[in-house]
Amino acid sequence: MQDRFGALCALACWGNAALGGKDVGDFAAQVKASSFITSLEFFKSANGKEERVASNANEWFEYVKKEGAKGIRVRDPVEHNFRTAGALVWDDNTWWLEVVKGNDEVEKYGTRWKTNEAGIKDNKWNLELVNHKVKSDRGWSETYSNVTYLRDNLRDILTEMIVFAEENVKGKGEDGESYVEAFSQSLQALDNPDDTILSDRHKSIWLPGQLSKEYHGLILASIKSWVYTANGTWKEETFGEDFALLTEFTRLSREHFDVICESIAAASSSTQPFLN
Repeated sequence: MQDRFGALCALACWGNAALGGKDVGDFAAQVKASSFITSLEFFKSANGKEERVASNANEWFEYVKKEGAKGIRVRDPVEHNFRTAGALVWDDNTWWLEVVKGNDEVEKYGTRWKTNEAGIKDNKWNLELVNHKVKSDRGWSETYSNVTYLRDNLRDILTEMIVFAEENVKGKGEDGESYVEAFSQSLQALDNPDDTILSDRHKSIWLPGQLSKEYHGLILASIKSWVYTANGTWKEETFGEDFALLTEFTRLSREHFDVICESIAAASSSTQPFLN
């Protein structure tokens, strides 16, 4: 999972812990998923003008708490497109945060990523989040609150991808394992999250014990299989001129990307204190 997306998920998880009364400590020092961000600023937009309200994550947690926030959630793109997934994560305002208040009111914090040529080379970026007060412009679907539905969908599509890979794909996954092995490992993570090995970068997105077992397995399985349809290591050129195989590959890839986007957003957003 790209660091930019991980950083937004971490802001939601750690921010929700702070809203729930936990002393989370220094966000920047502890969250490895945000280590590539050189500066982080938050702005309030009103009447065509912007006012900076926080210069780091911890200041922002305090700010939204004073403003009456009930929770913070992650929003995935309105339209998922696995073919441009890598680019989407890097575009401004593709993924965003919502601060939930009362009366169906949310504040949308859109993203602005800034850097220079040296920063691109070294993966060093400045992140600005700018809020706009709106009614929920795209309702918080019940899908995001139905962990059983999401888990069943992810299980079904991973199972289909395993069968397809066994019959049609000879390539290797990111770490040199077969695609069958890679997707099988994602299925194992779905059901056995405590036995799943994850990088420190990804583990720091949420606090220990913050996710239920169901959501923990969901986000782990999604992160472990993200690289295949979102980053493009699951290759369509394998099928040459076989249109039927390419069509099935495209369907599987699209459905997989849909459910992992929804799953990661839902798992991160499940940490909202008023839900627990």
